[in-house]
Amino acid sequence: MIKISKEHHELKIAYLKDQINKLPHGYFGRWNGQPVVYVNYDPDNPKIDRNHKRRFLATSPKGIRYGKLIEQYTELKNLLDMYVKLWNATYIQKPREITYPLRKKRPDPISIEFFEMAEINQNNENNEKNENNEKNYTPIEYNGQILRSKNELIGCKVLEEFGFAYKVEVRLDFDQFNYTYPDFIFYVPEIEKIIILEIDGAIDSPTYESKSYRTTAKMVIAGLVEGKDFVVVRIGRPKWIDAKQIESMISAAIEASISDIII
Repeated sequence: MIKISKEHHELKIAYLKDQINKLPHGYFGRWNGQPVVYVNYDPDNPKIDRNHKRRFLATSPKGIRYGKLIEQYTELKNLLDMYVKLWNATYIQKPREITYPLRKKRPDPISIEFFEMAEINQNNENNEKNENNEKNYTPIEYNGQILRSKNELIGCKVLEEFGFAYKVEVRLDFDQFNYTYPDFIFYVPEIEKIIILEIDGAIDSPTYESKSYRTTAKMVIAGLVEGKDFVVVRIGRPKWIDAKQIESMISAAIEASISDIII
């Protein structure tokens, strides 16, 4: 598990509680030899509680629907228990009660709605060279997305280690004239924020260096803050990016973003 700060840990716990409260609670069992789903809480049905639980055959339409939701509940509950156990082993005081949606001092530059609707691999303008300066390179297909380098693959795995959903090379328009295709945009649910990750793996190339800093300038001019709204990892060829470096830069951006949350 990637180490996180006390404030980030606190938000993880609050977010998981919020998500769990939105789901039916229950468990799986057997009744008369048949698999069933027991439901003892449903946020959409106040008649169901621990004293008035419902039982559904696992193969029935309601059993199938509730079964999927109970699986989600169980997964989140196990995750919450892990974070609470770690909190209790680390801190004396209890985590603060934090309600969602969060209130923030400044609006986030990229909306969650944009992230949900954005299409991946939209960049057809930059196929001429990869970070090794090869005119014809072999794209890497990973989890349904097309990557341009092994460094981007490392970036994918770091984001997955964090547990963040991400998309590759969506088109991000700043105005009618300026746009870019970030290597990654990813969603940090506990802070309700989208962050950009750029991995520039040929910064020793003058052409690539110029392009990298032009892209950064576009984002800054559009009001994005480097190290908070976007992260740029720059290295020269033929080196591979250090996963720990990406982790630390993402963690720092999350910490900077937490400072915008009003608790």
